[in-house]
Amino acid sequence: MKHTFQRGVTLVELLLGLAVIAVVLGIVMLLWDHTNADASAYKTRTGFDAILTGVKALYLQPQYANITTTAMIASNKIPQSMVSNANEIVAPWGAQIHISPSALGGPAGSAFDITFDAVPAAQCSPLVQHGGPQVMRVVIGTTIVKDMSADPAIPDPPPDTVVQTCLGSGGQAIVFTST
Repeated sequence: MKHTFQRGVTLVELLLGLAVIAVVLGIVMLLWDHTNADASAYKTRTGFDAILTGVKALYLQPQYANITTTAMIASNKIPQSMVSNANEIVAPWGAQIHISPSALGGPAGSAFDITFDAVPAAQCSPLVQHGGPQVMRVVIGTTIVKDMSADPAIPDPPPDTVVQTCLGSGGQAIVFTST
């Protein structure tokens, strides 16, 4: 008896191969999204630190009445990777970052605000928790989550409070006030 061998694959084998490829691609996409989110959060935190450091280097005395986004860009205290062609400071997600004078329990210009516009929920919590002791007040949308100038003071919020506020903010501004 002569045996004949079939060349090629059956439909079941083809579908099984496609299913395995789909699963592998799904896992790779999840890992890629997670890696990109981590990189974006890191860029946001380092950019925030650079802005704080730049403001304090430019204004040695805590008198920020003349501080503006334009003045900070002109001083070259903002990383060039954050400055757009339109002379604006831009966050990794594409929204603007503003720097302006503020009054935190003192005269006008005794503090300054760093405002991140349209913060995605995924960026919100890591950014707020990164603020630390250099930040006296944090407002997400219209909710004050930290205010060391209040009586009684509202200290750094617990992570679960930040996460809940961020989930409800979905693209709102975050304002950090420092002195």
